[in-house]
Amino acid sequence: IITAYDLTHCPVKCSSSKVFPNPSSDQFTITFEEHGVEGVLEVRNLLGQSLHEQKLIGQKVVHIAANWPAGSYLLVLRTDNYRHVGRLTVVK
Repeated sequence: IITAYDLTHCPVKCSSSKVFPNPSSDQFTITFEEHGVEGVLEVRNLLGQSLHEQKLIGQKVVHIAANWPAGSYLLVLRTDNYRHVGRLTVVK
């Protein structure tokens, strides 16, 4: 689960970012309230396999369909300057 504490450590002022609902059964929404983010957003399973990858070019809202089996997944946000990893939980 990505918490407000996790997001305060992002170097690009994403402290007002939110991931909801988490856990979810069908879709996650990620919002960047202060400004959009440029980079790559990726969802990986715990074996490291990429399940979803999306290029971000200043988006403030991103929707990700959670059509994977129930379990925990890693949400990875990569930019030119850093990589932030959080956790998503899918429930069925």
